Amino acid sequence: MRERIRRAIESRLMRAPQEYGLPLRKNLGWYWKLRVGDYRVVFKVEGEMVYILGIRHRKSVYEDMTERIR
Repeated sequence: MRERIRRAIESRLMRAPQEYGLPLRKNLGWYWKLRVGDYRVVFKVEGEMVYILGIRHRKSVYEDMTERIR
């Protein structure tokens, strides 16, 4: 799974993050998500830079990321 996530980040986020990702809402409104199987990559786009906030299983990703930005 790690390899699959790494390939997704390299092939999608490094090329066109806003094309492949979906914007998040509410507390994580400034962030985007990329779905890779049962995992989510939460990231932020600033200009040409992509910052990854975290990679978590879909069951806990939004709780974990909300706690992380506080």
